[in-house]
Amino acid sequence: MRKRRAGFTLLEVLIVLAVFVIIAGGVSYFPAERRRVTAAALMLQTDMRYAQRLALTEGNRVDVTFNMADKSYRIDAYKDGKSAKIKSESLDGYIVTLYTNASNACVGYTARGTTGSSCTINL
Repeated sequence: MRKRRAGFTLLEVLIVLAVFVIIAGGVSYFPAERRRVTAAALMLQTDMRYAQRLALTEGNRVDVTFNMADKSYRIDAYKDGKSAKIKSESLDGYIVTLYTNASNACVGYTARGTTGSSCTINL
């Protein structure tokens, strides 16, 4: 009768390595996706603050309008009744839902930096 040696067979080691690689590959995906979503949220937050500050400093209305069809938004400043596009930005499909009490997806800042519309954006 043959004695069995202590240790692992090559097949057992390969199976453990394969499982480890699959788990490690799945775990590394989520932090990268989280960084991309965080970067998009920070960019949107910065642009919203910029629009508010622009309205305060210029003394005119500034709108941030969301286009849900192409997952983008734009910032428009108004002066003497005319609008000028300040910025247009895509969020690469990160806007999942946009909750607003208005019929349009727009946040408008007055010359005092306040907004009359209420809007929640979930990325």
